[in-house]
Amino acid sequence: MRKRKVGSLLGGIVAIALAAVGWLAFERLRPGETTTVEASFAFDVTDPDKVVAHSEAVVIATVTGIADFHHDGGTPPHTVFEVTVTDSLKGSATGHILVQQTGGTDGKDTWLVEDVDPLAVGSTYALPLNPRGDGAWVLVLTPLLAPTPDPDATTGSWVDHLSAPPS
Repeated sequence: MRKRKVGSLLGGIVAIALAAVGWLAFERLRPGETTTVEASFAFDVTDPDKVVAHSEAVVIATVTGIADFHHDGGTPPHTVFEVTVTDSLKGSATGHILVQQTGGTDGKDTWLVEDVDPLAVGSTYALPLNPRGDGAWVLVLTPLLAPTPDPDATTGSWVDHLSAPPS
């Protein structure tokens, strides 16, 4: 009787171990998934005048690193980037700041907001921002985001939109 209990216990342990090994192998071998996060906006995010009007800050900045990635399963995931501001065109964002962008990569899986490219470390952008409430900033999601090879030209084009009346 005792041998049967020990045998059953060992059999159960072996089954659990095999299941764990199988799951780990599946995770390692499975292809990554890309999920598109659909977004809707209260204004036309392709109109630079409206993007500027709905932003508390607009900066020219270089993405220097990734500070964090959050995904709790209930809300779209987001990446928090470390950013160095080189020129503040509107608002109070200066120096080294944290900028949150919806989407990002966790292991093999990637989440992308439709029509919005993810920020890239080492690239310089004009970033429309709103305060997050904890000292960090949230990126206004717009298809207008693109790395700029010439920050001076980008600054000039965004300055033109700063003087436009809000619509």
